[in-house]
Amino acid sequence: MNTPNYISHTGNGNCIINLETVPDRAFLKCSMERDICKMRIISRKEKSNMEAGSNDIMIVSLSGDRKIISRKELVSNYKFFNGAPIKMAWLKENKTYTIIENKRKDCRVLIIPNNCIGIYNGAKIYGGSYVVANMDSEGNVNKSSLKSMDSKSFRKMYRVPMQDALRNLGNKPSSNRFTLYDNKGNNPFRNNSTVINTNIKPTLERRKEVKPVEKPIVNTMVSKPTQKTQQVARPQVQQNNNKYAFTAVAILTDVNGRSVGYLLEDINTHQRKECILRDVIILLENHKIDNLMVVNKEVNGTLKKIIRGNGISREALPKVIYTGN
Repeated sequence: MNTPNYISHTGNGNCIINLETVPDRAFLKCSMERDICKMRIISRKEKSNMEAGSNDIMIVSLSGDRKIISRKELVSNYKFFNGAPIKMAWLKENKTYTIIENKRKDCRVLIIPNNCIGIYNGAKIYGGSYVVANMDSEGNVNKSSLKSMDSKSFRKMYRVPMQDALRNLGNKPSSNRFTLYDNKGNNPFRNNSTVINTNIKPTLERRKEVKPVEKPIVNTMVSKPTQKTQQVARPQVQQNNNKYAFTAVAILTDVNGRSVGYLLEDINTHQRKECILRDVIILLENHKIDNLMVVNKEVNGTLKKIIRGNGISREALPKVIYTGN
């Protein structure tokens, strides 16, 4: 498998992504619905180093952008976070306010996978971060405008519309999908060292470490001693001869963090494959996965199938982005 030139591997199993050369198809379409900012009036001490009549409203966006605007622009284009209009008479010089600007702008976003680190202008951007970019005049990603945000801030300001990358999550891979693949379809993240947390032991090994404890059977009936000692019949533990085929090693999610399936490992060959939820449920109904189970639960009068952990906590499984392979 050829690794793209914008990705390199580290010794601890992580990937380094060069965000300045990553292709545009690695980005999802998104739109800014509103800009959330912190605002303050520039102090008199700061004004002493500025020209007379200069703008004196400092704006800092959650995306990291900074700018100084006029009071007229502030009143005309911005509102308080609760929707109330801004009036200069209410503002104090030594106080910071949260304001919003309702504007729509088409952008692009790339989510750094949890097992990767993005590099941009020498700075590190860690897994789980959202990298937002503006578009140039030709509709391409403007790499010089990249901004890193956490998921909470991103969801407050941006919206990700339905698109091929999300619509095809349950179907066969497509060249239009959200991906960090190279142009031959090779996925550099499909190796064992970058998918599962190596600090978590496989389920079967954990079960082998647990030794069964036999509790002695206490005879509560008082009887006369006899010359012959009677053998106490202990209950026979029946071994489960049903051999499982797979064990779940990770939860597959889409780019918005919603669960879409599981990464399964073949117990015999140790090969891994991605399975969407409907295929996982079929395997569970045939008792093919050792650490998951499916139960029927009535939700709002409708009977639904719910996947739960079997001998483990389902939430303890690591989460990785679904790639369609």
